[in-house]
Amino acid sequence: MKLFLKFCVSLLLVLTVVLVTLLTYRSEKFSKKQFQDVALPDVPNLLEPVVLAPKEMQTVTIFYFQPSQKTSEKMILKSIQKQFIKNADPGEKALFLARSSIRESGFSAKIRTGVEQVFFLQDGTAIVDLERKLPAQLKGSLTSELGLLRSIARTLTINFDSIKGVQFILGGQDAETLAGHISLATMFR
Repeated sequence: MKLFLKFCVSLLLVLTVVLVTLLTYRSEKFSKKQFQDVALPDVPNLLEPVVLAPKEMQTVTIFYFQPSQKTSEKMILKSIQKQFIKNADPGEKALFLARSSIRESGFSAKIRTGVEQVFFLQDGTAIVDLERKLPAQLKGSLTSELGLLRSIARTLTINFDSIKGVQFILGGQDAETLAGHISLATMFR
């Protein structure tokens, strides 16, 4: 009796699988037949290069400081012109400018270093958050510290009409000085 019961259950399972397979096949065949008459839209060739509209660029001025070997020479900031995307996010533009000023001054060769973030206050002040490791990259004394701070401040105030002065913080916190010489409580222009 047990053998007959096992046979019946097995036969029932096999018939169920065959029936489900047949119904699925017929359903798929019917669906495929329905969609054969539908016109598909043209799909662009994804292998062709995508041509983006050219972005409008603007010229920005970046001030930088390079110490002179002559001790009698006054501290002079030099400037260069670079291109940047017009109407870009002001935060991105400010970071680009401040980082470029540090890089052009020769304190860092990396593109994204020296400045963590730039904050804009409604009173026309920009707060520049310098990386905590930046003071270790400064070589020299009072002149190179002042030259770096003034070059960043000058770069931001020239390129943003809304910025009237720049204050600096170090590693997200207030600090007395950058490398022991110039007070960071001072407003730079």
